[in-house]
Amino acid sequence: MKKAYVLGGIVILALVGITLLAKNNPISSTGNALTEKIYVAVEEEGTVNVIDPATNKSIKVIDLTEHETETKYLPHNVQASPDGKSIWVTANAGMEEGHTSLFVSTAYADEGHGEMKMDLGDQVIVTDPQEDTIIKRIPLGSGQHLAHVVFTPDGSTALIAAQETNKLYKVDTSNFLQTEISLPEGSGPHGMRLSPDGKIAYVAFMDGKGLGIVDLVNGTTEIKPLNGSAVQTAVTPDGKYATASVYETRSIALYDTALKSVSYVALPEGSQGPVQLYPTSDSRYVYIADQGVLQNRPANNKLYKLDLQTKEVTESIAVGKAPHGVVINEDNSRAYVTNLEGGTVSVVDTETDKEITQISVGSKPNGISIWKGQSVSGEKTALMGEEMTVYKTKTCGCCHVYVEYLEREDVKVKAVDVEDLTAIKDQYGVPSNLQSCHTSIVGGYVVEGHIPLEVVEKLLAEKPAIKGIALPGMPSGSPGMPGPKTEKWTIYAIGNDGAVTEFMSY
Repeated sequence: MKKAYVLGGIVILALVGITLLAKNNPISSTGNALTEKIYVAVEEEGTVNVIDPATNKSIKVIDLTEHETETKYLPHNVQASPDGKSIWVTANAGMEEGHTSLFVSTAYADEGHGEMKMDLGDQVIVTDPQEDTIIKRIPLGSGQHLAHVVFTPDGSTALIAAQETNKLYKVDTSNFLQTEISLPEGSGPHGMRLSPDGKIAYVAFMDGKGLGIVDLVNGTTEIKPLNGSAVQTAVTPDGKYATASVYETRSIALYDTALKSVSYVALPEGSQGPVQLYPTSDSRYVYIADQGVLQNRPANNKLYKLDLQTKEVTESIAVGKAPHGVVINEDNSRAYVTNLEGGTVSVVDTETDKEITQISVGSKPNGISIWKGQSVSGEKTALMGEEMTVYKTKTCGCCHVYVEYLEREDVKVKAVDVEDLTAIKDQYGVPSNLQSCHTSIVGGYVVEGHIPLEVVEKLLAEKPAIKGIALPGMPSGSPGMPGPKTEKWTIYAIGNDGAVTEFMSY
């Protein structure tokens, strides 16, 4: 009987383990937990196609249509967040014909979509990779032509290039609040990637025919002129090179970040014009999708492999028709290429540099990204099982946004609207000089104001002998508040005797 109990316990523990794994990693059609998925922006379909790389099969199609207004959203680019918690899509409302000033008459327009309403403007659409459903729409205005989206390494900020309005939008991923960086008039920002430290954005200026070097700390922009229109950039993981695809001259610009100089590598004879490009994780190679099609050029079917040591193209890999987007998995074993006119994704074995297969995804596949599973941080388990009660007034908008912020982070929240918040603050001993617009209770502690979740987790993990913590006022950029975070905040500890000391700087 004891053996039976032991075996039963092992089975139960195994089932629990499988359940927890499944929560953070979706299950494939084979019954195995997915730790990797491929996301494809299928522009003309108005969808994002999800591929299981283990089977090389499409497993889900996410329709981006705003059904309440009958607005069809056509995705241009897609990117998985660094923590794996979300997928972000740049989506343009019934994308205008000739949506770039360089590449005219691309014909991804709203032909045949009927009377499509476009009053919501262009959006960034955020989806949940666990369920592959839309969780947030972020309107950024009409006529933007939202091109590419990237993340800072810590995942706290998403940056979106708006080609028609010459802007970079910075979106706080915790509360979806936005700020802007204005780029030079007529620059036409399209593709971009960040430096490894996340401080510099290297932006492909299509109209301005240059490489934009944008300091994300102070918002200044330096332009390195190029010999044609830049479509996309790629930054090597070691930070040595920022590369750019130059369409008209069928070349790759190499910007040496140490020497601050530009050189070029010409693509092989037969090149029709490079579009997207992607480096290997060892910073040795860059794979280049040579599309053609634009400016009345014929479609190519080549993925080029550039050796950054020799500055030569070493491979011309046959893929589908009009290769556009390219991404490489973490161990450099596979490259995935969207074929704009083929309606497929090519899977390339990078050891042999041969195409393995093509996966049908729909008309005009564009951007592509790899989801590497959701990271689970041991530091973010302190709130598991705890309910956070937020006392607020019914009319306070920022308090409501703070509650939404907690809910997105899987915190169990009980929002309580009260008429007299002062009585609540007095009840829990919050000094008047530390008060904010809402008061929360969790784990026996009072948490006053717009305090980031990481700070609350630190409080619950360390369990100090205090009443609680407070962030006075409503600082710009704090969870639930608009605007950028411009300075460090002091989080105060409220002692059991009422004494106030510094808990931490954040």
